[in-house]
Amino acid sequence: MPHYIIQEYGTIYPQSNYAYNDITFDRICVPVPAFEVLKSIATENTENRVNQVITFHKKGGKEYLQVKNFVGVIEIGGGFCLEILPKIYPYTDIKTSKRILITMLRSLPNLPFIALQEAHLQEDKSLSLLDIFVKQFLKEIEEILKIGLKSDYIVQEEAQPYLQGKIIIGEDLKRKLTQPEQFYIQFQALVSDTPSNRLIKSTLIKLEKLPIFATKIRELLFAFDHIAISTKIESDIVLMEKDIKSYKSIYYEKVYWWIRLFWEEHAWTLFHGDNIGFALLFPMQRVFEMYIANEIKKKYQHLYKVVVQEKKLFLIESPQPLFGLQPDIVLKDSQNQAVAIVDMKWKLLNEKKRNWGVEAGDIYQIYVYGQKYDCKQMILIFPQNADFQETKTIFFDTKQEKKLQIFAWEWEKDLAIIPSDTP
Repeated sequence: MPHYIIQEYGTIYPQSNYAYNDITFDRICVPVPAFEVLKSIATENTENRVNQVITFHKKGGKEYLQVKNFVGVIEIGGGFCLEILPKIYPYTDIKTSKRILITMLRSLPNLPFIALQEAHLQEDKSLSLLDIFVKQFLKEIEEILKIGLKSDYIVQEEAQPYLQGKIIIGEDLKRKLTQPEQFYIQFQALVSDTPSNRLIKSTLIKLEKLPIFATKIRELLFAFDHIAISTKIESDIVLMEKDIKSYKSIYYEKVYWWIRLFWEEHAWTLFHGDNIGFALLFPMQRVFEMYIANEIKKKYQHLYKVVVQEKKLFLIESPQPLFGLQPDIVLKDSQNQAVAIVDMKWKLLNEKKRNWGVEAGDIYQIYVYGQKYDCKQMILIFPQNADFQETKTIFFDTKQEKKLQIFAWEWEKDLAIIPSDTP
């Protein structure tokens, strides 16, 4: 499968306009048919917000596409795979970018990435993100097969030559004229054709078209030969979740999260279509928020109460609450007083730009948070980049009592978000 990798905010050109070897991490050339499919995705599927993922441009008579601040993988017809990785300063290599992305994905709630480790990259550096995900999913299925497929008792009705369960008298009397030796009965049968197993089989069939895993998937499908495919994916997912929560099939939980990821068009999976074989895309703003929140929890939960996405206060309080406030993180002391308010923004700042490129709306927002929470320490966290490398400290008042940090987040470093002199 042709596998192309590009950096977030990178540009894509058709090979007819540029030399095939004119490829870098932030600029690639792809076959014209693949370019045309991506172009149609950018220009036609705007109802699914795809224009936020990839946009079409034309300059000097030459067409090009630009990927935006979403990361993940798009697999389209013809075996073409486009992998979009985050822009991680100061690293410029694919391996590090992918490793840090997997670390960030592991912090996302209600998704299966917690099981992913750096070892997944070491095993085969050529694997795309989709390959890594599918490989882990297949590994979890193998673990289930070692334990054994879960079976459930279901109520069945049919004619049999022997008596078990209870006779359905009305139907039995009708059949006695033609089948006197048969009993029409209702009984409980232990079967493995359950919603969970149907979903696993259906997902394996969905992924079977990936060449690298086709043989492995066909081998696994033998274990599900006697199980039907799911004809009601959504309702079977609900039933599977119910089983797991009741501890009837708790060992299916990891597979459950993978199944949801592969099937549900939720907040992380942006689009599907006739020309799209598979698309798993993640908004970097949300990924960044959840990752930083997780890091702050680990570092400060022994000192403060770390509240994520609190929905408690309102901008307008009377005569009725209006315009709810929802700061990314509020750190509170033992008296439940806000010590610091933190907001994260996945935006590239530039020290040479006016106000370093910080949008006024972001400043107004965190100022309101500070006022409403009566907090003197506010922090806006942005990813460090070549044009924004040092944290800036400014104040909302001349007495320098209400402080705002424009924080440059450095990757893979143990950073003190909250200064040591904070009360």
